[in-house]
Amino acid sequence: MSHPWDVVTDSRIRQGDFIINVLVPIIPPDFPDKKEIETLQVDALVVSHSCDLDQGKIDYVSIVGAMEIEEAISEKPDLKGKLEEVKKGRLEHLFLLPPLKSENWGNAIKWIIVDFRDVYSVPLPYLVNVEKKLL
Repeated sequence: MSHPWDVVTDSRIRQGDFIINVLVPIIPPDFPDKKEIETLQVDALVVSHSCDLDQGKIDYVSIVGAMEIEEAISEKPDLKGKLEEVKKGRLEHLFLLPPLKSENWGNAIKWIIVDFRDVYSVPLPYLVNVEKKLL
């Protein structure tokens, strides 16, 4: 099965990069009274523009949550009944990526669903370091 994904072997972050195991800060509603900030580990798709990243115009990268379709269904059981709508592009906040093959998954081919309501911002140097670990 062919797919449009390339394995990138440099440390440049680009729009559309799929990066796994990104830690994002979760700021509690009672911040700053509660000084501790928790983190959530997500797989993510970069949505910041490549030109802004290449030209050093931004310090923080916008990413959106993405997960394997089976994991998404286990977290959100009502999604199972909406898969046909997602495949047809009828749910504006969800997008099904073409199949992705990764050495991190033992070369298994997986379908990834992106949720554009799960938006995060992380420092560019941090994201470069996370991606370097995957190369």
